Amino acid sequence: LEWCTYNRYVKTARKLKGMKHTIFLAKHSQSDEVLGMVEVGMTVRPPNGIVVPTMGVLCVDPDFQRCGIGTLLVHETEHLVQNVWNLTTSVTTTSIHVEIETDNPNSLAFFKSRGYAIEEDDENNVNVLEKGIIVEKKPCWVVTKPIQDISSEV
Repeated sequence: LEWCTYNRYVKTARKLKGMKHTIFLAKHSQSDEVLGMVEVGMTVRPPNGIVVPTMGVLCVDPDFQRCGIGTLLVHETEHLVQNVWNLTTSVTTTSIHVEIETDNPNSLAFFKSRGYAIEEDDENNVNVLEKGIIVEKKPCWVVTKPIQDISSEV
């Protein structure tokens, strides 16, 4: 977990104030050290322009992986989408979306184990930004989970 990444997402969150966008941080109970984070926001999915909740960066400090932190962050994100944003009544979305780079099979296995399924392979979907400029597009899987399936796990 790099501090500059955290700062970048905090700045992004401030720009999106008033919009549906949230960052969850998992912090160590004694040292207050950030152990993981996830961000979620509403994004427009091409080609039809449907607005969907999309989970973005999910990262956990390597020293604390496989301790349930990622699962907790995903659970909190799903709870937010279903119960706080109350998207179950929306006609524009029925699923929460996650974009996973195809060179990250561990992340794909993580989300599949939590009920997500591959919706599509998108050859050039993930934008790699450097100082706000797209420097590379990476192939990714788009995985989804129906919002109504979230309540059955809580």
